[in-house]
Amino acid sequence: MCDLLAQLHYSLQSTRKTREGSQHPGRDAQFRHIAATVAQYQSAGQPVISVDTKKKEQIGDFKNGFKNGGREYQPRGKPEQVRTHDFIDPELGKVAPYGVFDLTANVGWVNVGIDHDTAEFAVQSIRRWWLEMGQPLYVGAQRLLIKDERRNLYQDAAGYSMLSLLSTFHKRLIVSVGGVILVAAGLSADRTNVFSSNDKAFYADQATLDFVRPGLVVKITKAEIAADGTTTAWVKIADPKGAGLDRLGLKTAGTISLSFLNTYIPAGQDAYVSYITRVRTSGANTVTQATGENTGTWTELAPGEYSYKFLNKAPATIDRSATHTIGAYGSRNLS
Repeated sequence: MCDLLAQLHYSLQSTRKTREGSQHPGRDAQFRHIAATVAQYQSAGQPVISVDTKKKEQIGDFKNGFKNGGREYQPRGKPEQVRTHDFIDPELGKVAPYGVFDLTANVGWVNVGIDHDTAEFAVQSIRRWWLEMGQPLYVGAQRLLIKDERRNLYQDAAGYSMLSLLSTFHKRLIVSVGGVILVAAGLSADRTNVFSSNDKAFYADQATLDFVRPGLVVKITKAEIAADGTTTAWVKIADPKGAGLDRLGLKTAGTISLSFLNTYIPAGQDAYVSYITRVRTSGANTVTQATGENTGTWTELAPGEYSYKFLNKAPATIDRSATHTIGAYGSRNLS
């Protein structure tokens, strides 16, 4: 029979996975969102992990060669003695390995337990990784991003509750799955949903989305121009209810883009003139326009409070008796 199959050009082959089901219309957007969120966390030095239950293998005298496949070298005529059946031993139980992979450090962690493959076991594995590996490596981390390969952490009510407990136990650690904030302190209950239907389908349920409140309020509390022209502004960035916002979008939802103006009113005039300008050319015409800047130096002072040192200095010969105004404009991206 083997010879006949060989003559017909047959050979032993494993199956090949090529057939896929239909794709969700938001699939590409989902992966772009995850990739951008991972890059954002990594650039800010925040931990990013991928988690999944690993394949269970029979070991020891449970490894039945007929059912579990494979052979190994032993002295001739002395095969290893194993059980006839690999039924679970009531006393020993059956272990489940759960893997945690640090995408930035490129190192893995496997937690082995006798609990079933449950959300509680998954979160406990993440907690053990954080205590043993994550916390020493990411000193001062304020946020943890989890790529849940099986998506059972936030779709399972128990998983959501266990993640909440994880964040409560480590009070300074905000936990999110796939870029969606699952646990965040200091936000009030009246929030408006701004996510699309695809977001709802892929990322979180309504209760999760309600942790995000849109809007942006920027207030300049103080400004000064030093003797050498260095200009510094102190600002508060908050949502409409006054909760401080992280401009990088790591501690709170949405990245914030701000630009600053530095202007004065010359003596004898009534219109503002900008210290920051740009030159624009159109055909034979060249004009100098007032503009703002956003490439200066940021310093975080407290949640939602920052100082911003301008890249462009004011002239050393400025008229300090003139009226000066520091302004800001910007947006918050929750898409």
